[in-house]
Amino acid sequence: MIHSFGSKNSPSMVLIHGMMTPWQVWKDQIEYFSRNYHVIVPELSGHTEDRPTRFISIEEEADNIIKALHDMDIDKVRVLCGMSLGGAIAFEIMAKGRIGIDDLILDGAPLMPVSKPCEKIMTLNYLSILKKTKLRDKKTLTKCEEHFLPQKYMDDFLKVADNMDEETVRNVMHSVCSNSITDKMKYHSRMLYIHGTLFNEVISMKSAARLKELYPDIKILCYKGDPHVYKAIRRTDVWIRDVEKFLQ
Repeated sequence: MIHSFGSKNSPSMVLIHGMMTPWQVWKDQIEYFSRNYHVIVPELSGHTEDRPTRFISIEEEADNIIKALHDMDIDKVRVLCGMSLGGAIAFEIMAKGRIGIDDLILDGAPLMPVSKPCEKIMTLNYLSILKKTKLRDKKTLTKCEEHFLPQKYMDDFLKVADNMDEETVRNVMHSVCSNSITDKMKYHSRMLYIHGTLFNEVISMKSAARLKELYPDIKILCYKGDPHVYKAIRRTDVWIRDVEKFLQ
């Protein structure tokens, strides 16, 4: 499903959310950028609130979004932005070259492969979170609210979790952990890559370093001391300010 905001006559901005987050996680960005952009927010497969769906792969999700944009008679967007999993999908959209993109913004996008043992550990962790969330385990929900999503997104998060199946989690993690940018160098947009520095940002930091090798003109924005996509979700005022500065 695609949600859109602002005037359709304005330049298009596409915002792609991350793993186990509802599309509403972009609420503050939608409110701000829809003043000057036609903001388009896909609801990723496996992350739908109204019915169960299944995420297959980053590549298939990129194809789904490209098709949805073409169905809207959009073949070029001013800004394509993704956080975490959404960033990997956004990069794949750029790599496919079927949508024109002026500015590509990636926040914590996992673009480097991960070892099989690490993939297994991360998959089991997400499966445990999903299972306990469905059971409304109080400790799990408290941790989610403290470290993952603010309380204002929790109702939407629970709807997403209730419709998400274990196969979606496995598919997401396998697709993310096997993702690589080595064969995606022939397409280019002006790019901003955002990352933090805490332990769960290791993949993001490696991805940023690799992108810098491939695209020397890329802008890297490092929020020291931040965990994964912290500013995009919890300090949206800072994130919006810095992204607006890049776009200008």
